[in-house]
Amino acid sequence: MKGKVVLITGATRGIGRAGALALARMGADLILVGRNPRRLKEVSANCRNVGTGRVKATRTDLTSRRQVASLAKKLNQ
Repeated sequence: MKGKVVLITGATRGIGRAGALALARMGADLILVGRNPRRLKEVSANCRNVGTGRVKATRTDLTSRRQVASLAKKLNQ
């Protein structure tokens, strides 16, 4: 997964968190999306510690159209 960029929604709990950590171990660059800034910070640090390339975390509530549009705009840049 080195050289690949992976976007993970729901990255702070459950399957999203487990997937983020697994992909981090494989060396993927990660974009983590979640609602809770404290958990995003924690998961980001854990991913960095297990060996991922780059980690970018963004707080986004996917139930908000405005926040989803903002995330899409950031990703397209």
